[in-house]
Amino acid sequence: MIQLTIIGIYLALLLGLGIFSSRLFRGTSKDYMLASHSIGPFLLLM
Repeated sequence: MIQLTIIGIYLALLLGLGIFSSRLFRGTSKDYMLASHSIGPFLLLM
């Protein structure tokens, strides 16, 4: 039972993080595909 509780808390945290980040950034689909040219070539190639 403790495993289900831990998984539930983890999923709730991920959902909260997703909602928070979606409210923080309101970009277009073009920004999403191109990463707004904000990342460098090192991160792009990783």
